[in-house]
This record gives sequence, C-alpha cells and structure tokens, in this order.
Amino acid sequence: MYTTKNPSLRIKQDDLKCKNGCGYYGNSEWGGYCSQCYRKSVQHERLKKTDYEDRALKLADTRPIEELSELAQNFYQYAMTFLYRILFCPPSTSDEEKDLAIQNRIRQLNWVNAKHLECRINETQSEVRDLVYTAITGMDSAKAPQDKLSCVVRCCRNIFLLLQQAVDGPASADEFLPALIFVVLKANPARLKSNINYITRFCNASRLMSGEGGYYFTNLCCAVSFIENLTAESLNMPVEEFDQYMEGKVVPASTWESALMMCE
Repeated sequence: MYTTKNPSLRIKQDDLKCKNGCGYYGNSEWGGYCSQCYRKSVQHERLKKTDYEDRALKLADTRPIEELSELAQNFYQYAMTFLYRILFCPPSTSDEEKDLAIQNRIRQLNWVNAKHLECRINETQSEVRDLVYTAITGMDSAKAPQDKLSCVVRCCRNIFLLLQQAVDGPASADEFLPALIFVVLKANPARLKSNINYITRFCNASRLMSGEGGYYFTNLCCAVSFIENLTAESLNMPVEEFDQYMEGKVVPASTWESALMMCE
C-alpha cells in the first residue's frame, strides 16, 4: 500500500495493493490492508486476547449472493440515506478536525499549478474548470456511500478523458495521479476527509477492494496523502523556494487564476 514517508507523483500498481499480498486494493485507514485482510487482522488480535477462538464467526454464507445482491444494495442505499445525519462525521470521531486540517493545507498549496505536478491537462480549458467545480465537489451532496463513490468514479473518468485529449492518445496511470492531485488542490472539496472516511466505513467492501471504483478511490486516498505530506523534494523544487511559496512571500504566476479572470 502507498506510504506517506516519501510522497511521489509516480506510484506503482503494487503500491496500491493490500500489504498482505492478497491482490486487492489497500487503504491507509485500514493500515495498508484491504477491508477483508483488515477485518481478519482485527479478529486475529481479538482472538489472541480472549479464550473464545472456537466461536469465530463463519465468513461464508451458503446462499447464492447473486440472488439477493440487488435487493440488498437497494435496501442498504435507502438505510444509509435515512441514517446519514447520524453516521456521517459522527462526534465520536476526529473527522471534523481532519476536514479543517486538509482544507487549510490545500489553501496553503493554492500556488501549486499543473506544471509543478508535471500534469498534462490544460489549465485554461473550460472543461477542466467545469470538472474542478462540479465533479468531485458533488461527492459531499450524495448521502449513500455507493453514491459518493460513484461521484469519485465519474470525476476520475473525466480526468482520463481530458488526459487523452491532452496527449492525443491513451493516458497512463502515471499521468492520472498528478491530474487527480491537481483537481483536488483546485477544487478543495468540502469535508473531504469525512467523505473519504464515510466511504471507507460504510461502502460495500468488494467495491473498494477491486474494480474501477476501488482503483479510483485508492488513487484519491493517495492524492490526499500526497497533499498532506508534500515537500519541496516532492515537486523537485529547492527548499528555499518552496518555503517562500508556503509562507506567501512569493506568488508564482498562475495560469489557473488567469483563466478564471478571463471567464469573469
């Protein structure tokens, strides 16, 4: 699973996977495990502290899941929408503090542009601005965890389309992550950490462990981790120059801000 010690714009596919080597996508909220391996790890730790090893829950259901999957998903979506006010950003967690921290961090990094990130999308394109202001920000409006995940998927699909236009051909995973980081920095989505944690806690585990949704969500988590731990080295920039930008002593020319002024 991707670590935060040395944030990089280039992440290998293996770095996104569960550190247990099961092949599914890992998540930093689960300590680098996928949800399945994380559950097993927690259960294993609990069993070591108790005398009830013979009472371990059975993990498999003999009934064919295909027959009940759609009905269960619809019911779960309804239930999560109904319970949203209780389950989203509960007071028993530090979600709100983390939201404020990442929001302030992104504001500190408002000087970072596409060139700093070696991002291939064109900042001046109206499609890029529309993506920033509508795609990932819509995640906060959705209430069911699968609907929030769908917003992430739509945003990432649009990023790939913009990259394909920019390079006039297929876009690679190495080009995707910098573009996603750029979109997050410019959008500064509301309650970003709360939304990520809500998806992690309540979305169907199979959707986060594999497939398109799992891949894009894992990349979003990596993008946020990169932003939280970004250094001068991450941007191949002299430390003195980086510190001046962070302290607001120097403001680089912003293609993004110039494009916004032209639209006003």
